[in-house]
Amino acid sequence: MQWIQLILTTFAATGLVLAVVNCGYFVWYSRVTRSTSRRVGAISLAVINAGFASEAAAYLSFAPPVSGIELLVASLVRPLLLAATAFVSLLIWRQGGRRS
Repeated sequence: MQWIQLILTTFAATGLVLAVVNCGYFVWYSRVTRSTSRRVGAISLAVINAGFASEAAAYLSFAPPVSGIELLVASLVRPLLLAATAFVSLLIWRQGGRRS
């Protein structure tokens, strides 16, 4: 069971780093864009990524699930949260930092 906990901790740490970087990008983008609608969208996405980051930090700061239903739920939810954060990162990376 320790290898599952190691994988879940790695997922949470990776998600935390990606969410913090995404949040920083969206805060930066909200400051450089001229369009009000893009500014509001960027701030909204920054708040969402701040939520992802705080959730990952909370997971890392508390005791990891040892067994039972907590471990099952964590092993189902952590990959989904990492996938969501990684997908946002991929969209940012594909955009290439284009400004408007």
